[in-house]
Amino acid sequence: MDAESGESTRQDGSCAERPARSYGGQAVIEGVMMRGRRNVTLAVRTSTGEIVVETDSISPLRVDERLLAAPVVRGAVALADSLVVGIKAIFRSAELASPKESGRPGQAETGPSTAKVWMFPLIGLAVALAVALFVVVPVVATSLLLRWAGVTGRILTNFVETAIRLLILGAYIALVSRAREIQRVLQYHGAEHKVIWAWETFADDVRDFVKNPEEASKLLKDRARNMSRVHPRCGTSFLFLAVIAGALVFSLVSPEGLLLRMVARIALLPVVAGFAYEILKASPGKKGLVFSILRAPGLVLQKMTTREPDDDEIEVAALALAHLLRREEL
Repeated sequence: MDAESGESTRQDGSCAERPARSYGGQAVIEGVMMRGRRNVTLAVRTSTGEIVVETDSISPLRVDERLLAAPVVRGAVALADSLVVGIKAIFRSAELASPKESGRPGQAETGPSTAKVWMFPLIGLAVALAVALFVVVPVVATSLLLRWAGVTGRILTNFVETAIRLLILGAYIALVSRAREIQRVLQYHGAEHKVIWAWETFADDVRDFVKNPEEASKLLKDRARNMSRVHPRCGTSFLFLAVIAGALVFSLVSPEGLLLRMVARIALLPVVAGFAYEILKASPGKKGLVFSILRAPGLVLQKMTTREPDDDEIEVAALALAHLLRREEL
């Protein structure tokens, strides 16, 4: 999922006449979810070939506004909120893409939503797996490796942990991206990026049709074909930045004992997430060697987490953003 930021720049780095408000997105099952500040739109191609579009308002977080404005803290809150919205979108897309035979095409069965029933258990499972994979395994592996080598030191420990996390991240993305079942999701991921680029590059043109989502989506689709499928605000880039942010944060708090170090790493994860969010939010459009270095690995990883989409997939992504724009820009 893409992070939100105040303004966006063209693909060539220049600004539109009127800066485009940036939007985030996420590939789901046979579709794309686009999110703005106040609304979220889901577009899914059903088994019958039609595209179902749903737009809902986002319930405001019950959090002190001062926290939402505070750097780092706002990133941790935004990440948690995005996780909830994203999982709900995935479940809803599954309901729309493969509706029950007894239901109407593109309509889910009535009754309690599957997303509501399984959302929080799945979020808990996802967090637990992430903690195990990127905290527990690196900490234990580093301890065993350094003990075997007969060396110690806070700087060395942090360096080896970070290297192991990067290896795990690269291996995980490489394995997942090769799964046959996920290839269409990766294509929709690429379509989402292309359409976001089209909006950020041609916002002034698209605004002329914002009251008519069908016309706006046609323009977005046409412009998106030649856009890049990688984007600096992508969640894939966030994962890399989180590892780098973790190296910086963990270097400041690193107890000697294995158990204490593991507990400290887990406790500091919200700080790491918030720090990575701030870097991701600030980096698009920024020039200079430091920002280029920070962006490069994430863009490389996106080559694995995206695929070139076809016109049908771009059409779905374009419709999602066009309907969202009608609610957000008017």
